[in-house]
Amino acid sequence: MTKSEALEASILHWQENLEAELPGAVRIGVENCDLCSIYYDEDCEGCPVSERTTFKMCRRTPYGDAFNALTGWEYTNPRSCGNTWRAARDEFRKAAQDEVDFLISLRETE
Repeated sequence: MTKSEALEASILHWQENLEAELPGAVRIGVENCDLCSIYYDEDCEGCPVSERTTFKMCRRTPYGDAFNALTGWEYTNPRSCGNTWRAARDEFRKAAQDEVDFLISLRETE
């Protein structure tokens, strides 16, 4: 897989995460990222994310906010906290959209 193909696959993956109806359907982390499948073992060297941010492991990207928002969504109960659950879901979706937008912005550096 080329760098460009991995980037496009990562964008598609985050678009799918964005549309998840339940937190259990969201897939994040190294094992779910096409860019990581190429660059993670190389200490992120050559990854377009790392090249943009100059940091390893997606630091200083929307990924951290998405991870935190997903955790919040996972720990709310839709039955007892319906409004809280929807707010947590919406917070995750906003962070996931930010991640999609960030990844799309990397196309320009290709």
